[in-house]
Amino acid sequence: MLILGIAAVPPLFFRRTSVMLPWEVLLLVTLPLVGRLVISGGSAQLFTSHLSVAALALLIAVELHVFTAVRMNEWFAVSFVVIITLATAGLWAVIQWVADELFGTFFIPNLQTLMLHFTGATVAGIGSALLFTLYFRRITILYQRCCPGIRPPYTRAEPTRSLVRFRDRLGISESHERLIVRFLQMILLGILVVGSVRGDTSVIVNSALGFGVTQLPALLKRDYGLPMDSGLVLWITAAVVVHAVGALGPYQSIWLWDKLAHTLSSSVVAAVGYTTVRAVSEYTPDVWIPSRLMFVFILLFVLAAGVFWEVLEFLAGQLAVVIGSEDVLIQYGLTDTMLDLVFDTVGGLVVAIWGTAYLTGTVSELTSWLNERS
Repeated sequence: MLILGIAAVPPLFFRRTSVMLPWEVLLLVTLPLVGRLVISGGSAQLFTSHLSVAALALLIAVELHVFTAVRMNEWFAVSFVVIITLATAGLWAVIQWVADELFGTFFIPNLQTLMLHFTGATVAGIGSALLFTLYFRRITILYQRCCPGIRPPYTRAEPTRSLVRFRDRLGISESHERLIVRFLQMILLGILVVGSVRGDTSVIVNSALGFGVTQLPALLKRDYGLPMDSGLVLWITAAVVVHAVGALGPYQSIWLWDKLAHTLSSSVVAAVGYTTVRAVSEYTPDVWIPSRLMFVFILLFVLAAGVFWEVLEFLAGQLAVVIGSEDVLIQYGLTDTMLDLVFDTVGGLVVAIWGTAYLTGTVSELTSWLNERS
């Protein structure tokens, strides 16, 4: 019903029956609905449910691109469909879990069921997005021919903002940032040594990967000349260290530690996602997300990233069972996983409300770098 309602918005809004989605798209979004009626029970019905969500994401992407100031090219539209599909799966799971806790319902019986839902949503989102690329360019051309004047004027006018760098708000210099980052990297190396002495694969892998992540900003700056805000570098490094320290034991002994790690990590994901999308939007004429929609986009992006991370943890656990090795990424149960998603959203919300104002300088520097590279 929701899909049919969204499909009916354009002709109802413009009061023109010709302003209708192309038949290929309508057919594509109808197939999962038919599949749900034909297939009863089992994993196949579960997969068709997630295809329905992906179809909903496809409709939203098309209508935003055609009937609003939003502009997307093929690769951005594909990413957008995947993000909406995963974010919708995560949000619906949180709603079901809250209902289970408050009203004693049984929508999500166990973690295994939840992970099957998330994995199905990931596969359905990626598959639908790839199919979407076959029609996206044709949709744009079709509407330009049959419905002139429907698309709103394309403008990039945005409120003027001062270029604030995150490091300026922290009051930290480049030299002090490097010293602090080096200190945190030494902590990661120390954790790596402790994990090696213990023979703990999880600690070794998490600390080694974390150390590699902290090296990326310097490598990007050295090899590609990519400007890196020292405050953002410190932010990323701190999130990695909190996660690596948690693998030593606080994740099991301190409940709040896991939530702090997820909130901090999700805020980094939100900051990096916002900075990248805003810079690409400024740089590429075919992509544009107005500021008033960026708030929603950040939350969707963070929630989708949280779902994808949970899927990675689940698949890593399944692989460990198959090969008979120790778990590298550990899930601690259904409640813990759902709370992780809630705190992921909190981190994204913090950036969406306050963080974007402190990232304007970083966006400007990244946009300038893209222009120079081109």
